[in-house]
Amino acid sequence: MLDFAHPERLWLLWSLAGLVLLFAGAVWWRRRAWKRLGDGALLARLQPGRSRARKTFRFVLASLAMASILLALANLRAGSKKERVEREGADVVVAFDLSASMLAEDLPPNRLDRARFFTARLLRELDNDKVGLVVFAGNAYLQMPMSVDLRAAQMYLNVLDPSIIPRQGTAIGEAIGQGLEAFAAGEGQAAGKQANRAIIVVTDGENHEGEALEMAKKAAEQGVAIFTVGVGTPKGAPIPVRLRGREDYKKDNDGNIVLSKLNEQALREIAEAGGGQYVHVAGGNTSIETIAKAVDGLGTATGETFTYTDYKQHFQVFLGIAFVLLLLEFLLPDRKARWWRERFRFEDDETTVSRNAA
Repeated sequence: MLDFAHPERLWLLWSLAGLVLLFAGAVWWRRRAWKRLGDGALLARLQPGRSRARKTFRFVLASLAMASILLALANLRAGSKKERVEREGADVVVAFDLSASMLAEDLPPNRLDRARFFTARLLRELDNDKVGLVVFAGNAYLQMPMSVDLRAAQMYLNVLDPSIIPRQGTAIGEAIGQGLEAFAAGEGQAAGKQANRAIIVVTDGENHEGEALEMAKKAAEQGVAIFTVGVGTPKGAPIPVRLRGREDYKKDNDGNIVLSKLNEQALREIAEAGGGQYVHVAGGNTSIETIAKAVDGLGTATGETFTYTDYKQHFQVFLGIAFVLLLLEFLLPDRKARWWRERFRFEDDETTVSRNAA
């Protein structure tokens, strides 16, 4: 099994996009300045060793080397042995809202990123628990079955995007149902006493379907506590959309901009029906501690599960690639080889002297 020991560091790869933009801007500015100096052909003859292609190639080598270093920091590893291990903790399913309204920017940078960051920090507090991941919008899907591999859950979080669920809506009831099915499947694969269970719904609660309360009550009857995490503000914000290649906001049939608002009342009712609690994502550490303590308060049970152990690290491969690329970038000059020109110039001088002597 291949994974990254520090998947959160992969986000640093986006910094390379900024470097590419800066390099492109510098090339554009240099060309404009070059044209203002005079005739391009004459200036090129005055600098015979100048090479734009070499500078670009050196930048590509340096960028690839930096990407390799960042991949090395993320630490690719392979689990070479799968062992049965004991654990003590609860079973937790995180139901993550991927509806388009999660792109609203009333919580900077937007609701989706704030919810992703909040959930990632919450998962670190659930280090002894078994976790599953459900994503939902108009429909709900099991993204990751129950597992003790919290790093895998972190990796799934990093790639979540509303585009993966085409049907819009906020099917909280269906998400809770998928969580219950995930528990049932996990119990069939694990040995030992069943742990106490919880479903944590991370959503703005907008336009949720009416069956959410019924499903929350059904979950409570089965011993599953429902916690809700509100994302957004009651004041609301427009929903960004891309139309014909440009940024715009979602509008109704009359052309008015639609405001997406956090439905705290509904989320409180769902949490109450499910025997859990409601918190707001803006609460930060306080909200995380509230949920973590409540999950711990559900009690723990000893069970057995399978996990990969004896990982082999492969960051050395990326460091080796980065070293080779940086070495090539260092050895490759910006200009054509001067010693080659000097050599031919020396030979031409000798030929001229010989002809004059004759």
